[in-house]
Amino acid sequence: MSEHAITVANAEFCQNAQGTPYSQAFGDVYHSAEGGAAQARHVFIGGNDLPGRWRCRDNFTIIETGFGLGLNFLETWRAYADDPQAAARLHFISTEKFPLSCDGLAKAHACWPEHAERSRELLAAWPLPLAGFHRLHLARGRITLTLLLGDAMEMLQQLVARADAFYLDGFSPALNPQMWSAELFAQLARLAAPEATLATWSVSAMVKDGLKTTGFRLTKRAGYASKREMLTGKFSLTPCAAPADAMTHARPTRRAIIIGAGLAGTACANRLAARGWAIDLIDRKPGPATEGSGNPFGLAAPVINFADSGNARLSRAAFLYALRHFASLMRSCEKPIYQTNGVLRLARHAREAQRLCARLGEAGFPAALACYADANETARRAGRPTRGPGVWFPSGTMVSPIALCNAHLQQYPDHIHTHFGIAATHLGVHGDNWQVLDASGSLVAEAPVVIVAAAAGSSSFAQTAWLRLEAMRGQVTLLAPDSQRRLDVPVTGDSHAFVLPDGRMLTGATFQADDFDIALRTADHAANIARIDSMLPGLCAGVNPEGLDGRASFRTVTPDRLPVFGPIECGAPGLYAATGLGARGLVWAPLGAELLASQICGDPWPLPRELAAAAAPARFRR
Repeated sequence: MSEHAITVANAEFCQNAQGTPYSQAFGDVYHSAEGGAAQARHVFIGGNDLPGRWRCRDNFTIIETGFGLGLNFLETWRAYADDPQAAARLHFISTEKFPLSCDGLAKAHACWPEHAERSRELLAAWPLPLAGFHRLHLARGRITLTLLLGDAMEMLQQLVARADAFYLDGFSPALNPQMWSAELFAQLARLAAPEATLATWSVSAMVKDGLKTTGFRLTKRAGYASKREMLTGKFSLTPCAAPADAMTHARPTRRAIIIGAGLAGTACANRLAARGWAIDLIDRKPGPATEGSGNPFGLAAPVINFADSGNARLSRAAFLYALRHFASLMRSCEKPIYQTNGVLRLARHAREAQRLCARLGEAGFPAALACYADANETARRAGRPTRGPGVWFPSGTMVSPIALCNAHLQQYPDHIHTHFGIAATHLGVHGDNWQVLDASGSLVAEAPVVIVAAAAGSSSFAQTAWLRLEAMRGQVTLLAPDSQRRLDVPVTGDSHAFVLPDGRMLTGATFQADDFDIALRTADHAANIARIDSMLPGLCAGVNPEGLDGRASFRTVTPDRLPVFGPIECGAPGLYAATGLGARGLVWAPLGAELLASQICGDPWPLPRELAAAAAPARFRR
């Protein structure tokens, strides 16, 4: 697999003559012929002395090499759910180079009807075969499954985590030696927490020697069924020092202050509240989502570019996480947040269309994520003439930022205390706590952690003044309902055009630097209409820009157009930033907030190290 491969190949589900699940690619069975579920309980759960070791803990993390059929995970889920003293949260991280498709996994799980309910929940969240990290929240958030799809060595090198237990699974070392190499075991040692344990069914010499060399003290135990022996082990060295960008330690006092109640701030409040934190949320306005996050609706779709740059890879991960996040919120919120009708992106010119066609074909994007659409197809999707070819995003969504921000707060209302109508102007340190002060110098709130999520105002504090943020004025235009102005799906390209639930059409927005005028302008309405007419000829025919409705607000951008999520280096721990979302806040905010919450709490990161670094505030000090 290349360094930045976009897709992974799905495995085919098949069984051998005895009915045991079998891999044609490796010529080996997925589990013992005597029974996969019992093997999972004996070798991996029992071999790591579970459930005893996870009891009465806040978090417990398991890393598995080889997700396969997911049976080890399902059995661990069952043991965890059945244990009244289990850790508050379980992180299960698993690598897989050749994942089964959703249909293949469903066929495999049909062999274990006792896992039917758990299987349905897992399959509902099962990711597309895209390389990289995929974070799934299951069991009402108590279990977090992070799937690392791709080469195990490449994925583990990018993982930031501390594992309490390892499941060493995979096909036979003789048939798949890369999964049992000394180099891979060295990555496990890097990721091991103090006294981390491991278990595996393999007792081959290469496995024993490799594990011993990297610091695991091994013991043989009775194997499962016809296999006489298995290996267990305990990490006996001091864990490797965490790199500068690695996890912080979980804090005994789980309180945080968040400045800013837009998409970034409310998402951070939601992800920390999901972990049981108490949040003080401060905003100068009378409620959430009143400034840059206050447009009636926006569009969420991933970036696709020809080099598959960090921007594209980060947006792909963020988009897929956002879809799962929106679906989770919908189960507990009062109003609809989003509509998934697909989004159509039109190419700017013929050369771009040709390059998009080639790129989508070369990369093999799953059709459920993105597919090329010629001029006839774009016109059919839009329900009207278009300027030419483009890309169809079947799972692209139209999202209400206001409803999303409110849903972030409503999901965990007992954990979030709001302070609206208060402007936070100063940050100070008092003992182990940060203090947030207003303009009069009065204390607003105090906590060990502060997240600055105040859009461009995030750089107004002395500790954050070095952040490179810029406010860009954007004006959207709202057109009255008109049956002649047909548009079947949201369309984007030079601009956006889509029909709101109330029948109005939203177009725009403009993008203007060094302009802080909030008043609506006829010239900007005219510019929005002109851009839409260039994309969708005749859609706005006869529209007079004079007196049109709309909204102007400010989006915060960075020089590299990537968001800012991560710790602020200022000489005192506990200060973080969540800002710079630009025009893609609906995509960036959920995963960025999950990354920040993971960093604050010492949880495994939901992103590869290199992508997290691309969003880190520290990039502005290099």
